[in-house]
Amino acid sequence: MANFFTKEISVTSRASVKIKDSFYTVEYSETQYVDDPENVTFDELCNARSDLWDTAHNEVDIQIEDIIKASNHR
Repeated sequence: MANFFTKEISVTSRASVKIKDSFYTVEYSETQYVDDPENVTFDELCNARSDLWDTAHNEVDIQIEDIIKASNHR
């Protein structure tokens, strides 16, 4: 049976919000490559995936905060 290895992990986080009378959709995407796919542990992969999701969600939140701040100055 062949061995399969994770060589990269990629996530995309997207959110749509209505602010005042306008709708906005923001998105953040990132890909990370595994240095040594044959030797990465399952726990290491799970931790990297979780960290990547946290990063993507935080980036989307920051974009939404920036839109809210900008809309309050109009």
